[in-house]
Amino acid sequence: MITIELLSVKNLKVEIKTENGVINPVSDVSFTLEKGKTIGIVGESGSGKSVTALSMLKLFPKNISEIVDGSITFNNQDLTSLNNKQMQKIRGNRISMIFQEPMTSLNPVYTIGNQLLEPLMTHQKLTKKEAINKAISLLKDVHIPEPEKRLNQYPHELSGGMRQRVMIAMALGCEPELLIADEPTTALDVTVQAQILELIKELSETKGMSVILITHDLGVVSEMCDNVIVMYAGQIVEAGSVYTIFENPKHPYTSSLIKCIPTLETEEEELFVIEGNVPSLLDMSKGCRFQNRCPFKTKECENEPVELIEVAKDHYSRCIHVNELLLEGVI
Repeated sequence: MITIELLSVKNLKVEIKTENGVINPVSDVSFTLEKGKTIGIVGESGSGKSVTALSMLKLFPKNISEIVDGSITFNNQDLTSLNNKQMQKIRGNRISMIFQEPMTSLNPVYTIGNQLLEPLMTHQKLTKKEAINKAISLLKDVHIPEPEKRLNQYPHELSGGMRQRVMIAMALGCEPELLIADEPTTALDVTVQAQILELIKELSETKGMSVILITHDLGVVSEMCDNVIVMYAGQIVEAGSVYTIFENPKHPYTSSLIKCIPTLETEEEELFVIEGNVPSLLDMSKGCRFQNRCPFKTKECENEPVELIEVAKDHYSRCIHVNELLLEGVI
């Protein structure tokens, strides 16, 4: 079977200036995404998931942030070399993004119709009448009842689930090749979460669209994704297929994350917890970034930079003790 590479991120490093100094929320991040596939990016808050996604669209203010190393190649075009005017032709048109909180992403003073029509008329050069017809069709695609009525409503008149569906409709309006969904079910109840995720999966399959799904929920990843990237403190610590990662994790952090998932077989009264906190980006250690929380830490972990290495076919881990831990059956 022939696979076509849509996106390639290589050695990405992002620098942000803060009041307390310069930080690198993303360092040495590399991965590829094939056309029609879904990749999950998982990790705790502050692991660099959203920064990685925002970097692809160059949505950070230029005066405080920049990509200082690496490349982002989309359909054989290096996005890091494009200026803002060139990026505007890609944002929302070829690459779309669903943000975490739909209420803050939708403009409260404009109707749903106004916000849906603008990108259709800008990118696809549709007349207003054509854009209205397509907007109604998009709302139907995301299973919103009475779409004609919704066009004249404001965001506050819709429920959280409905607003998120509107965001998906806006993201899909120009039929992008890549959809980035950043925690698309945050603040939604469980039933609506399932509906939104099923909708994204359905639209991805019917339209042949690639998806980057950013989440902290491994359960969502197992249901939605073909491959997964596990991030910690701005770096990828493990990457591989969903089946491989869940069945045979090869990094202590990934193994711990999986242990945190409650199951029906769990007999203990207390759930498994990863002790400690993600290190500050202002005070990052020279060695392994997970060392202060890792039960297998040795002196060697403290000073040596750890590379992401291939430990099995298409399976990568950033741990200098991975081979011995595997031999001992610890992870």
